[in-house]
Amino acid sequence: MEQLQADAEYKARYEGLVGRKVVRHQTFFKCIYYLLEDTKENICEVNTQNLFWKIARHRWNADLIAKMSKYQFLGPKSQAMKSYQSINYIEKCIAEKELTEEKMGAYNQSLGLIFKWMNLALTARKKDIVQRLYVGKQKKQDREAKIAEDKQRSEDRAAALAEAIEKHDGEHAD
Repeated sequence: MEQLQADAEYKARYEGLVGRKVVRHQTFFKCIYYLLEDTKENICEVNTQNLFWKIARHRWNADLIAKMSKYQFLGPKSQAMKSYQSINYIEKCIAEKELTEEKMGAYNQSLGLIFKWMNLALTARKKDIVQRLYVGKQKKQDREAKIAEDKQRSEDRAAALAEAIEKHDGEHAD
């Protein structure tokens, strides 16, 4: 992102996309917007998943780069995600269109950088999700083990108490 913000050539190529009436790789643009938690109502035709570049291009500005720079891939998201904003959906869209960094870079060099950033963000986000699921599973197993230990301890204590009462009653039966 630093290169996209600092390098004048990349910045000019990035900003040059706004002036185009039509863009290729519309799926990629949708995926970027969705990853950055934009809604389809803001970038797509009404009641469809078709990118409406005439509207979406107004969101293709420095604020988008700032969102990319501030993107948090660690931890749970603060608000509920829509199904089309999920990592699985975004990866599926990219895979279906067989988009690569080379294809994106050949079309527009700044898009090549953004594609590379998106792949890194998706990979990091997936690793974080897997790690959080693993930690949650470990905590659940630890809790179940502690509950079982507590149950066993309670049973042992009750048996020992019953034995002690029996022994006491037997010694003090007189």
